Amino acid sequence: IIAGVVLLGILAVECHGQDRNTIRRQERIERTLLTQLRLDSENASSWRLLGRVQLELNKLEKARESLTRAVGLDQLNAAAHYDLGRVFIRLGREQEAIVEFRSVIEIAEESSYADKARNHVLELGAELPDESDIVQAGFEVRQFGGLERLPIDQNDKLQPPSSAPSNLYIRLE
Repeated sequence: IIAGVVLLGILAVECHGQDRNTIRRQERIERTLLTQLRLDSENASSWRLLGRVQLELNKLEKARESLTRAVGLDQLNAAAHYDLGRVFIRLGREQEAIVEFRSVIEIAEESSYADKARNHVLELGAELPDESDIVQAGFEVRQFGGLERLPIDQNDKLQPPSSAPSNLYIRLE
């Protein structure tokens, strides 16, 4: 996890110029991610980061493979769809890029990725998806710690579960 955070930080502050030091740093990041993926090949975030670095290194087919893997592992990863769309543009596969950008808009319509995806779709001469058809999902906690949800006035009666909690995966955007 620490390596992932460090890699995100490096990617975030990295300049876009392709000077020798930048290329070396990106190649180091690529090697680190490949090593990490040998240990955990089901990590969609690592595949997405690898694809993004490969895109910056102009390794377009490898970037396409990595980002396709990321999207396959996490179909709701708007960032992976966006980066895959960018790869398809660079490969001259505009229709596939449009599909990916439309996915971004459908998954995360109010995100900065969706704003950029809309611009790409329009630049490619395609129509934007009808966003009135997009319905944001909601949720309600029905059960927590083995206890049924209590009315608000009875929340003080909740007791923590007696056993250790299981792993919990949450993704908020």
